[in-house]
Amino acid sequence: MPTSVRRTRRVRSNACYYCHSRKAVLPNYVALLGIRQLAEHDRQTGLAYFRIDSLYAALESGMPAPEADLAKLETVVNERAMPPKLFRLVHWTTGLRTDDQRALLDWIASQRRAYATRGVAPEFANEPVQPLPDSLPTDTGKVAVGRQLFNDVRLSADNTISCASCHTLSTGGVDGKKVSSGVGGQLGLVDAPTVFNAALNDKQFRDGRAATLQEQAGGPPLNPVEMASRSWSEIIDKLKQDSSLTQQFLTVYRDGWSGANITDAIAQYETTLLTPSRFDAYLRGGQACAE
Repeated sequence: MPTSVRRTRRVRSNACYYCHSRKAVLPNYVALLGIRQLAEHDRQTGLAYFRIDSLYAALESGMPAPEADLAKLETVVNERAMPPKLFRLVHWTTGLRTDDQRALLDWIASQRRAYATRGVAPEFANEPVQPLPDSLPTDTGKVAVGRQLFNDVRLSADNTISCASCHTLSTGGVDGKKVSSGVGGQLGLVDAPTVFNAALNDKQFRDGRAATLQEQAGGPPLNPVEMASRSWSEIIDKLKQDSSLTQQFLTVYRDGWSGANITDAIAQYETTLLTPSRFDAYLRGGQACAE
C-alpha cells in the first residue's frame, strides 16, 4: 500500500472522522460535562458541511472518490482551515502536519486521474475543472434516427409537441419560459433544463430523478402534462406509418420498434450535443483564451 494512502487513512481516522462521519468512535474524554456539549456542536456542524464517508470508502475499496468531495478536501488542506481553533482547545494533538498535508494532496491527485479528460494538458491534469470532451462514443446511425425523433411531434398525443419544443437548440437548448408548457397549453412545474452537455450530467431532470439520458427521454412522452401520450404502443403506431423513418429505424434497431429503442436513439443524439469552448481548448494545451 502506498505511503500516501496509509497516511491519508490515518489522518482521516484520527481527526476528520470525529466531526464529519456518523460512524466515528469518539475518545472517552468527550463524555465529560462541558466537553460533551462542545463535541456534539462540532459534530453537528461538521456533518452539515461535509460528510467524509465517501472519501473513506474510496480508500477502502480503491474506487475513485467523488469529484466534488475531492475539491472540498483539497481546499481545506491548502487553506489549513481544519480543525477549527475551538476544536483544538479540547483536542490538542489534532491538526495537519506538513507530511500529512502532502499525503492528502498526493492522494487527491491520484484520485483525479480517474476524472482527467482525454487530451488534457499535463499541467491541468490534476485540476478540479477539466475540459469538456470534444465527443463521446455514439452510433452514427442511431444518432441520425435520434435527431429525427427529437424533432418529431408524433411523440405527443395531439402531434403538437416534440422534444425540441422545450429544448430549442437555437436558444441554448431551452424554451426561455418560466415554466414549460405541454399538450393543450398545460403548464409544468419547472423550466426545461438545457439539453446541451446533458450527457455529462451525473443525474437528469431538475430533481435528479433519472439516472441516464435514456431514462430521461422516456419521461416526457408519457407525462400527462407534457406530451401526454398514453403508451409507447400509441406512439409507435403513428411512427410505423412513416415508411422512410421505419426503414431507417429498423436498419439500426434490428429488434424493431420499442419504447426502449426510441429513447435510446434520442439519448444517442443528445450525447452529441456538446459545447467545448476556447477555455476547454486552453486546458488541452492551446493558447490562452482571448477576452
